[in-house]
Amino acid sequence: KEVKVVATAALDARQQVEAAKYGGDIKITAQGSIKSLDPGFAPAYVTYAVAMHIWETPFALDKDYNNTPQMIDTWEMSSDGLTWTFNLRDNIAFSDGSAVTTADVMPSYERWIADSGAGKFVAALMDDVTATDSNTWQFKMNTPMGGVPGAMGWAYRGLWVFQEAGVKAVVGKREDIGQDNYVGSGPYKLSKWDVGDSVVLERNEDYIPRKEPGTYLAGAKIAYVDTITWLEIPDEETKIAGLKTGEWDVVDGAGLDHFGPLSSDPNMNISMYGFHKSFLGISH
Repeated sequence: KEVKVVATAALDARQQVEAAKYGGDIKITAQGSIKSLDPGFAPAYVTYAVAMHIWETPFALDKDYNNTPQMIDTWEMSSDGLTWTFNLRDNIAFSDGSAVTTADVMPSYERWIADSGAGKFVAALMDDVTATDSNTWQFKMNTPMGGVPGAMGWAYRGLWVFQEAGVKAVVGKREDIGQDNYVGSGPYKLSKWDVGDSVVLERNEDYIPRKEPGTYLAGAKIAYVDTITWLEIPDEETKIAGLKTGEWDVVDGAGLDHFGPLSSDPNMNISMYGFHKSFLGISH
């Protein structure tokens, strides 16, 4: 932030390169219509694509799909595998300036175990969950389970931590927390939402990233751009045409028919999954 503010010719070459990374707006066409930004309510990808910049989970997936601490500083499992203890990292706060505490985690946990498969699975093996202080909570299990961090940190239906006041009213209900409660602890915050047209996020200037390098959803989340705008453009051909003319910067999930022509265009960069797989989930 200091580099961005004092960027002048007096800066050395490294600082000038760093300063040049900041600022501007990135425009993205969403895969579909965005009806909710609440990741604890809506399971749609278009919801998570936006929400992961606003809210956080205790753990998060790195580029190799390992769960690593995000909101968590330290954690441990007891030798008998029955007690998990988690400590929030210092100075973590919501974008309105209020501190994130276990008072926010507890109702978020209750919502998680009511609405997600992973949460229900963990709850079935749980005897009790307790906040020991404003920064620490414990899971008391009736059966050892090594996958608790993984369950909390899965991007879809993970343990998203919402503000206490906003989430308490919807615990146990299939309801959106409401736009007035769209306040998270992530690197961006909601600036404007014209439902059916666009969503604009702006940098959360008070966000303190982790010190580890950023890797997929984990590590340091550096808010390089001032704003991120998601646009709802229903027509696929219009999306591609606007991309070519620079009307927007990214088409999220372009149709496969466009892969060949875009690959041969030297002005286009295509991000590829390292893998993409189907799976059969057994309900037991």
